[in-house]
Amino acid sequence: RLLALIFETNADLFYQLIAIPGVTTESQLEEEAFQDREKRLSSEGIPDTELANIIHSAYEISDLEQDLKNTQSRNKIFDIRTIEPIIYDTKMDSKLAKLIQASGDMEQCESELSYLLNASIVKWNIDFSEYQETLKLGLKVKGAICLGIEVIESLGHHDLKSVYQALGLQKIFRLGLTRILKIRKSAYKLSNDTLQNIYENSPEDFNMIAFLREAFPCLPEDKTDELPITPISSLKQLNDIELLLGNY
Repeated sequence: RLLALIFETNADLFYQLIAIPGVTTESQLEEEAFQDREKRLSSEGIPDTELANIIHSAYEISDLEQDLKNTQSRNKIFDIRTIEPIIYDTKMDSKLAKLIQASGDMEQCESELSYLLNASIVKWNIDFSEYQETLKLGLKVKGAICLGIEVIESLGHHDLKSVYQALGLQKIFRLGLTRILKIRKSAYKLSNDTLQNIYENSPEDFNMIAFLREAFPCLPEDKTDELPITPISSLKQLNDIELLLGNY
C-alpha cells in the first residue's frame, strides 16, 4: 500500500525505490547507514573511532618540547555541546582547576574537556547510558590531564596559560595518558606464576595490579569517594606504582 501511494504521488521516486535492491548491495546499504551515523555523531562533537584513536595516541616529552616552540596557533574546539554533569559531577582536581582558570577561557576548556570525554567513551567503548561508568571514565580522563600538567611543570614550564595556548587540553591529556599506559604495559609483563604468588601472599597488591591492567588503568577504591576508583593523576602515584611493580 505504501508503494502504491508513492507511485500515485511520485512515479519517479517509486521507480528509484524499487531499483535500489538491484543496484545497491546489503553491505553497501550498511556502510551508507554507518557513514550517516558517523556524520550525525560528529556534528554532536563525538569523534569517529579513527579520530578517537588519534586523540589517545602516544605523546612524548620530545613532542611536547617541539610543540611549545611552535608559534603557530593550534586547532581549537568550537561548537561542542558541553557535558557539564560529567565535568562537574566528579571531583575537579586543583591542578586542572588551576589550568582552566589560567586559560582565561572557561567555555573553550569545557568544550575541549567534553570533546575528550566523548573521544574516550568511543575509544574505550563505554555505553553512553551507563552513567556511573561514564563518570568513572571522566575521572580517569581528568586524572590523565592532571598528570600531564604535573609532568610539564616538572620540566620547568610553569606558565600554564602559555602551555594551554600552545597545546590545548588534548595534548596535555595525551602526555599523561602515555605515562599511564606504560604502567599498564609493565603490569602485563608479570608472569602468571608471579601473579598467583602475589594473589596468595599479598591480596592488596594483587587488587592494585588488577586495576593497573585495565584498558584505562587506575587505582583501587578511594573510601572517601562514591565512585570505586582512584584516577592516576600525579607523579608520586606513578613512582609508587613503579616501586610496587619493581618488587615483582
